[in-house]
Amino acid sequence: MMKVNNITKRVYLVLMILFVLYSTVVFVLPFYKNNVFWLSYFFTIIAFAIQIYVFCYVFREGADIKSKFYRFPITRISVVYLVVQSVLGIISMIFAYAGYRRNWSYCR
Repeated sequence: MMKVNNITKRVYLVLMILFVLYSTVVFVLPFYKNNVFWLSYFFTIIAFAIQIYVFCYVFREGADIKSKFYRFPITRISVVYLVVQSVLGIISMIFAYAGYRRNWSYCR
């Protein structure tokens, strides 16, 4: 069983606050909620879940914090993935409605 210390609690608290903040921003802003929106939101949830798994792996007993993946710290890779996925998710949600203007006859 994993021994939960103050650092682990803080990391989980920060992740939870970031997830609630992201979800609040995404659902409060007037995005068109189509398939692009839900796919972007789903993959961002997956990014948060991967982040929790990585921090469980790194902070458990016996695992060193400098776990490497191709000579990069695994925590850095997961944090970069979470940031990039969140930004790209919001960008794709913003432009989700762009493909739905199919009838351009009103421009004539």
